[in-house]
Amino acid sequence: MNFVDFKYQFSEKEYVKAFIYFAFRRLSTKIVLIIFLFAGISHPIISYYDHSLDLSSFWILFCLPFIVFGFYSAAKKIYRSSERFSSEIYNSFDDEYYKVSGKDFKSEVRISSFFKVEKHKNWIFIFTSKRQAIFLKTEDVTPEINVVLKKYLIITISKIIYK
Repeated sequence: MNFVDFKYQFSEKEYVKAFIYFAFRRLSTKIVLIIFLFAGISHPIISYYDHSLDLSSFWILFCLPFIVFGFYSAAKKIYRSSERFSSEIYNSFDDEYYKVSGKDFKSEVRISSFFKVEKHKNWIFIFTSKRQAIFLKTEDVTPEINVVLKKYLIITISKIIYK
């Protein structure tokens, strides 16, 4: 018996946004980037007033854009290398399994094995492990499905961040 059925399709731009958002969603990651940015900006200023300009901090500022660009290019490469992300994806929840299928793939995950669920402004991440998640666009999840998902997932998952 299917509990919830819906489908969606990612464009390359949407997938890249989801990938980068997923990578930088944690507060600790944002804090580390801010610390590197602050160190890169403040060190030359302090060195200038000390009359000993040290160029080591410029490496920090030089590397930060490459870190973000690295995530961006990795996301584009992943999207382009697999038809799985660009094809239409069908989802269904039943009593025990989350089933996902597309043009050339089919998979099912036991709902009891979900690690946690996070709902953000544009994305819902259903974690199957600490580092792996299923991306769902909130705009593809209708209000009716959203209510059902919320009720159903709160019952089955202990770690949930779903508002």
